[in-house]
Amino acid sequence: MTGAIGLLLGLIIVPALLTWAGHRLRGRSAKVRGAFWGGVIGYAIAMAAFFIAAFAPPLLWGDDSLREAVVYWGLLAGSGAGSVIGSMRPRGAE
Repeated sequence: MTGAIGLLLGLIIVPALLTWAGHRLRGRSAKVRGAFWGGVIGYAIAMAAFFIAAFAPPLLWGDDSLREAVVYWGLLAGSGAGSVIGSMRPRGAE
């Protein structure tokens, strides 16, 4: 059940939050812009890993728990990690 919650959060809530954060992005601070772009890039990388894990034959996966973690929690973790890294990245003077 918790895996399904993580999957729904990653498929519905994260894109909605990124869409909301991207609204009027120019007027926001460099930290918020970095968190937004980090979240977008992290989500895109996690989406690629999601598709590989979801469509790979089960014979390629020795341990099924890794596949479940990537499929169910990868989108949420990828966007979260990208947002944290993007917000910590130092910016030049603006």
